[in-house]
Amino acid sequence: MREFWLMNAKDQKWSLHDNKCFAESPSGLGLKLNVATTKLGDSELVTYSDNKLDEINLNILFLGTLEEQYENYFNFINFLNFTPIRLFYLKPNINEPYFCHCSILSIDKSEVGEDSILRCPASFKMLTFWQTEKVNTIKIRKFESLGKKYELKREYAYGLSSFSQIPILNYGLKSAPFELKITGACKDPQYNLFNEDGIKYGSGKFIGTFDFIYVNSEDDSECIILKRDGSVLPNPFNYQDLSIGQLENVDVTFLKLKPGKSFMSILIDSDFPGEVEINWRNRYGSI
Repeated sequence: MREFWLMNAKDQKWSLHDNKCFAESPSGLGLKLNVATTKLGDSELVTYSDNKLDEINLNILFLGTLEEQYENYFNFINFLNFTPIRLFYLKPNINEPYFCHCSILSIDKSEVGEDSILRCPASFKMLTFWQTEKVNTIKIRKFESLGKKYELKREYAYGLSSFSQIPILNYGLKSAPFELKITGACKDPQYNLFNEDGIKYGSGKFIGTFDFIYVNSEDDSECIILKRDGSVLPNPFNYQDLSIGQLENVDVTFLKLKPGKSFMSILIDSDFPGEVEINWRNRYGSI
């Protein structure tokens, strides 16, 4: 049986699949598209198509005695006050849950029915596409005396022995933001993304000498952190070299991994002593 649950900004969990609260009759889990067309005679040509962030509707049942049902309802409302909210969904016979960030649109407080159950229809607005809870991780580390090696430090991590032509597989159906961490002394580092045919579609570069670089391309939490001599540098956006995007007509800095296979190359000092880490979650327009 499929399961739903919610997590609020305090990382508190609210189950929608237990003896206090149960979600039924879900809708909005499928695929919707925004489509624009141009009329050509008796036909129409699609000029634009993209996934639409939809509304998810659930009928929430509050269980227990009459007093417990209303108490659970008010506790649920208090739980929703701590935003943002994440809605999790676990498919039958699948061990890996999906989640999306969402906002509550409405929750109707009805009367207890003839079956002595308080049913409250609820609507949530999706703020992000569905994504896997699992984080995919690539780590590349150079040991001065042993060459470049890696360690599997967590279940879904894997590593490589080169900072060029790093294969990245985005199994999702949507472009995926990612985190890039470069730890170690480096000068004017640059990272590039290529599709499977070797065509560049993104690039990022920072001018200067740094000992730590962090870039997060998540839309609602885009950020750059640069450190030199252990201190965080103010105004990190000023260190970007935006000219590389204009010269090659590609996206810059806050890049997304296209669906399928991509390659990342990192142009960095040949004697770079540190570690590069790439983290991302696969994204889906529908589950």
